[in-house]
Amino acid sequence: MAREVLLPVYIHGPDRRTLKETKRRLVAALNPKRGYALLRFTESNGQSRYLHGYYKDGMEGTSPTTGPGSAG
Repeated sequence: MAREVLLPVYIHGPDRRTLKETKRRLVAALNPKRGYALLRFTESNGQSRYLHGYYKDGMEGTSPTTGPGSAG
């Protein structure tokens, strides 16, 4: 059964260049042209669950210091 899942993501880097590179790699990994993404959720007891899915939208981002969309 298909459903939409919201995943809040915080990307951290020691500098702007590293942050932009990390975001670029995440965007590339979630590109629907590369196929579905496999997300693994591991509970505190070690049991894992998996979701197959595709990125839809929302990665425009917000930076607490520079405002919406500036991290990309």
